[in-house]
Amino acid sequence: MVELLHTRGVPFVFVLLLVVFFGVGCQALISSLRETISTNSPRIWRFAVITMEDAPFGNTPPYLNMDYDLTLQPSVNLMPDTQIVLFHHQNLNTKVGATARVKTYSVDLMQSRQWCCNQDLVDEGKCSDPTALYIQGVANWTSVDQKYLLDSSGTIYYWKNFKGYQYNQDKHSSTISQKIVFNKTGIWYLLVLECNQSHSVFMDGVVEWHNPYGYLSGVLFPFLPMYVSISSAFCCLLIVWVIFVLKYRQNLMGLQHVITVVISVAFAENVLWSYDYINSNITGLISDPINMIGALLTASKLTLIRTCILLVALGYSITVPVLERHTKIYVVALTVIYGVDSALQEYVWVIRTMGLEFPRLLEFIAWAVFVLANVCYVAWVGFSLLSQWKSLSATRQTQKLSMYQKFAAFLVIFLLFSVVLFFVQTGLTALNRRDELWQLWWIWDAYWEFGYFFVVLLISVLWWPNENNERYAFSVQIQADGEELDDIGLPEDLEDDSKPGMDDNTDEKITNNTVIQEEEEDSDSEV
Repeated sequence: MVELLHTRGVPFVFVLLLVVFFGVGCQALISSLRETISTNSPRIWRFAVITMEDAPFGNTPPYLNMDYDLTLQPSVNLMPDTQIVLFHHQNLNTKVGATARVKTYSVDLMQSRQWCCNQDLVDEGKCSDPTALYIQGVANWTSVDQKYLLDSSGTIYYWKNFKGYQYNQDKHSSTISQKIVFNKTGIWYLLVLECNQSHSVFMDGVVEWHNPYGYLSGVLFPFLPMYVSISSAFCCLLIVWVIFVLKYRQNLMGLQHVITVVISVAFAENVLWSYDYINSNITGLISDPINMIGALLTASKLTLIRTCILLVALGYSITVPVLERHTKIYVVALTVIYGVDSALQEYVWVIRTMGLEFPRLLEFIAWAVFVLANVCYVAWVGFSLLSQWKSLSATRQTQKLSMYQKFAAFLVIFLLFSVVLFFVQTGLTALNRRDELWQLWWIWDAYWEFGYFFVVLLISVLWWPNENNERYAFSVQIQADGEELDDIGLPEDLEDDSKPGMDDNTDEKITNNTVIQEEEEDSDSEV
C-alpha cells in the first residue's frame, strides 16, 4: 500500500480540498449572522433545550439571548415589520405555519411549510393579514413588557412589532435585545422572516443558546462523550499497535503499514472532534478552521477504511505480493473519487450545521456519486472476498481461509445491520419524527462511528504484527503425502531440507513475501 499512498493524485486532491475549504467555506461561515431576510429567504434556528430537571449536570436555567439590529432595505424611515416567533416543536404542525401547497417531497423545514399568511389562506378565512406570520389556534395572548406576545401554554413567543425596543432613526433600524428563559425540554425553533414582499430586512447581531451544562444543543451534546470514548479506544489501539510494529519492524507486511495510517488518521480525527465539542460547549464559539480540518480528517478516515477493507479483500500482501498495475489504478481512482465526494459531504454537513444553504443540485450530485462509490466498494469487496474464498479453499490454505471467513462474517453482519438502520432512519425522517425522537437521534451517527472502530480493530487483530509475521504474508501452502503442511513461507518449516514430506530434489529459496521453487537439474545435464 506504500505505493498507493504516494500516488501523485492523492496529495493534489487534498491540497485542492484545503483551498476550497479555507478559500470559500470560511467566508460563508463567518457571515452567518449578518444576512438579509426576505419573503423567500427566512432564517430559522433549531435547538434542543434541556431544563435543569432533565439535564445531566449544570445549575444554569436554559435560555435564549437575542442581540441584533434589524434594518429595512431599501432604507426608509419606517420601523421594521419583521416577524419573529420562538416556539416548541409540538406547535410546528398544529399552530405555527401551514403545509406548503406545492409538494416538494422534501423534509427540509423551509420548503415543507408556508410561514406567511398569503392570499390563498386569506380567501379561505384562515388569516386576514398577508404581511403577517400565519399562526392558528391561539386565542389568548399575553403581552410581556409590551415587547412580545406569549400564548397560554408558554410554548409560543411572538414578536409582531418592535415598538417596545430601541429604534435608531439615523440608521432606520430597531435593536432587539431580549433574553428568554425556557421551562420546557424539547426542540425549539426560532424563526425570523419578512412577510412584506415590498422590502427586505438586514439582520446583524448574535443569537445565543445555552443549556444548563453549556452551549451545546441537546441533540449535539451526546456526541461529546461519544467522541471522547472513541478517541480513548483508538488511542489504546494505536499505542499497542505501534509497540508491536516497532518490535517486528524488520518483516512488516505492506498491509500493516496501511493499518498504521488508518489508525493514526482515525485517532487524530476523533481527538479533534472531541476538542471541538468540548470547546464549543464551554465557550459557545465555533471554530471554522477546526470544523473544516475535522471534516477533511473524517473524509480521509472514511476513505482509508474503505480502501483498507478493499485491499484486504484483494489479498494485498496476503495472497498476492503486489497489486497488478490496472488493479492499482482502479483502487487509486475509486479512493480519490470517494475521498473528494466524502469531503464534500462533510462540508455540506458543516454548512447545514451552521444553518447555511448549499446548492441543491450540487448536493444531489454529490449524494448520487457518494452512493455510487459505496456501491462500487461493496460490490468489489464482495466479489474479491468470494474469489479469495474459492481460491484458498481450492489450494487448502486453511489459515488464511480462517482469517478471511471471520473477516467476511463480520462485514456481512455489519452490512445487514447498516441496511436495516438506514431504512429505519429514512422512514422516521420521512414521517417527520426527528423532533419527537431527538434524544435518540445521535444513535445513528454513533452506530457508524463505533462500527468503523470495530472494523479497524478486527483487521488489526487478524493481521497483527508478531514473530510469525510471514505466516500472513504472501506464501504458498503445499500438501505432500496426504498431509497438510504449514505455509512454506515460514523459515522454521524449512530449516531442515530432509524434513518429512519434502522432496529431496527440491531446493526452496525464500524471500520476505515470495517463495521460489527451483528443481535441481539432472546430473547428466550438468555443464
